[in-house]
Amino acid sequence: MWPFVLALVLAFAYFHADQPLRFNFIFTLKAKYLAAIYLLFYLGAALIGGDRFGALVALSNALCGYVYLRLAPRRSIKTTASEKWFGLRNAYIRAKRRRAAKKFTVYMRKQGSDVNIDPSGRYIDPDEKSRNPNDRTWLN
Repeated sequence: MWPFVLALVLAFAYFHADQPLRFNFIFTLKAKYLAAIYLLFYLGAALIGGDRFGALVALSNALCGYVYLRLAPRRSIKTTASEKWFGLRNAYIRAKRRRAAKKFTVYMRKQGSDVNIDPSGRYIDPDEKSRNPNDRTWLN
């Protein structure tokens, strides 16, 4: 068997663990059990078999495939990079909004009016006490 096939079997078992697989129309086996059988076979071949190098290559391919499935971004790499960029931009904008809110409260205190601002820099209307300040759908 080629070494990369174990990685493919593990990937299939990762996404479709309870999917039954049928062999020669005789017996069925769930994908997770098939992956476990292959892993045990290659582990046994690496420990006591004659082709130890081939078994270690297959096991390392399977390990790399599993680590990739666990750590890979759910979207494309381009989308992940842009999300980090926009996250930095949004953090900068939120910091600017908090700074502007502090200046606004100082200005309104000088005018003789008390203004309520939540920690993220959004204005809290004093007439509507029932509004939740953590509600992200409401933004001034």
